[in-house]
Amino acid sequence: MDIAGIKNIMCEIPMFDNIKQSDIVILASKLEHRRYPADTMVAKEGSAGDSVLFITSGKVEIRKESLDGKYTMLAQHGKGRSVGEMALVRGEATPRGASIVATEPTEALFLSRANFDILIEKNPSIAIQILRNIASTISDRLDHLGSRFADNQR
Repeated sequence: MDIAGIKNIMCEIPMFDNIKQSDIVILASKLEHRRYPADTMVAKEGSAGDSVLFITSGKVEIRKESLDGKYTMLAQHGKGRSVGEMALVRGEATPRGASIVATEPTEALFLSRANFDILIEKNPSIAIQILRNIASTISDRLDHLGSRFADNQR
């Protein structure tokens, strides 16, 4: 998919809402469009966390493996959501804390840590806005988890 196609898809992803229109083309040039068939392991727990995915269609599950080899679903994310954000927040590739599995045919925009580092160096205002958006997303997820935990304690 070309940059114009990626740019059009970006309009549907809230993570990019606060990016200036003049910066969208620059960011689009750093994103890759990827397709994952249903039941595909997108990223395995423990593998190097070196990218974030912005889901444009389909659905993924975030799964944690227990000591007995069974998986627990932690979350499901669909169109407009992102997964793997910590890969950009942490300074170096660290092991993924959970697996990402496409549960139906899924398409996503892929931002590698290497391309994000280029943005930090050459276009820091774009990188800062992405980090702010990621911080907001993580904060929302922590609030949700805190509410779920409190409800379970009652």
